[in-house]
Amino acid sequence: MSPTTTDEEHPGPGTLVKDQELWLEDGNIVIVANGSHAFRVLKSLLSRVSPVLKDIFEKEKCKPDRIVEGCPSIPFYDSPTDVRHFLRTVILGGPGSLRQASLPFATLASIIRIAHKYEATALLKDASSRLESFLIPRPGHWLEQAALPWEARWDMGQQQCGISFEPSDAVSAVNLALPSMLDMPLMLPLAFYLCSLADNALILRHGVEREDEPDVRDVLGDADYTRCFLAIPKLSQQCHASVGRILYAAMSEAFAGCRLNRTCKDRLREMFVYHARDEGPCLVHDLFVRLDRRTSPPAAFVQYKDTLCQPCLDRLLALSEEECAKMRQKLPEFFHLDVEGWQS
Repeated sequence: MSPTTTDEEHPGPGTLVKDQELWLEDGNIVIVANGSHAFRVLKSLLSRVSPVLKDIFEKEKCKPDRIVEGCPSIPFYDSPTDVRHFLRTVILGGPGSLRQASLPFATLASIIRIAHKYEATALLKDASSRLESFLIPRPGHWLEQAALPWEARWDMGQQQCGISFEPSDAVSAVNLALPSMLDMPLMLPLAFYLCSLADNALILRHGVEREDEPDVRDVLGDADYTRCFLAIPKLSQQCHASVGRILYAAMSEAFAGCRLNRTCKDRLREMFVYHARDEGPCLVHDLFVRLDRRTSPPAAFVQYKDTLCQPCLDRLLALSEEECAKMRQKLPEFFHLDVEGWQS
C-alpha cells in the first residue's frame, strides 16, 4: 500500500537539508526522508525499479506548498542513510552494481530494508544474494576452511563474498533474515553464531547503532537473545569436548602407517588423559578450526604433537577436520533452530 501523507508532514523548502551527492540538476522529484533530508532524483528511474514507488508517484497529488525548486516532493518515512544508499544504487549504478566491488554490511542492510519496503525486487535480490553468500555455507564456503586460522578465514570470507562484515553486524543480519524481512532461515545459524562472537556481551542485549544514526538500534528480540545467550556456554563446552572426541578416535584404532612401531598410540592416549584434566578456556570461534590452527591450541596438542610421527600427526589433523565438519552440521541445534537444508 502507498503511504498516506498530510500537509503537516511536508516541511517547507527552507527547512530541508539537500543531499550533497544526490541532488541532481535534471531531477524531477524530491524525496524527503524523515521530514528533513531531501534528495532530488529522476522519477523514471525509481518507477522502473519499484512498482510501489511508481504507484505513489502516480497517485500523489502535490499541492503548491509541497513544491521544492519546481519539483513535487514525496515523503519517505525512513532514515536518510538508508534512503541514500538505496537511491545511490538505483541512480548511479542500478542493481547490477551490487555485483562489483566490496560493500560494507551496513550499506547492504540499508538497501535491503528500503528495497524490501518498496518492493524493488531486482535490487533486493542482488543485495540479499551477497549477504546470503556470506552467511549460508555452500561447497567452498569460507566457514568450511578448517585448515585456516579463524582470522585468515574471516578475511577470506569477506573477500570471497565482497562484503565488509564485523561480528557486531550479526545482530542486524539476524533481523534481516527473519520472516518479516527476507525470510531466509538458512542465514540464521551462522548469523547467530557470529552474534556469539561479539566482543561485548552487552551487544546481545542492547543491540547496535545503525550507521550514522545514534538514536536507532538494531536489537535482538527476546526469544533470539535467549537463543544466543544460552548457546554461548554450549559452544564453548563443545569446543573443549570436540578435542576429546578427536583424540579418542585417533587412539582407539591401530594405524598401520605409524612410523614409530605404533608407539604413537600411547602418546595419543597420554594426550587424551592430559586434555581430560585440562580445564583451560576455549575460544568459541575455534570450534570450526583444526587443532593446529586454533587461536588457542589445546594444551595437550601443544605438549605432545612433536612426539608423533608425521603420518600419525597428519591422521590426527584429518580427524580434526572431520570433527569440524560435524560441528558445522550441528550448528542449528545449538540455537534450537529447525532449518531445512542446512549443509545439505
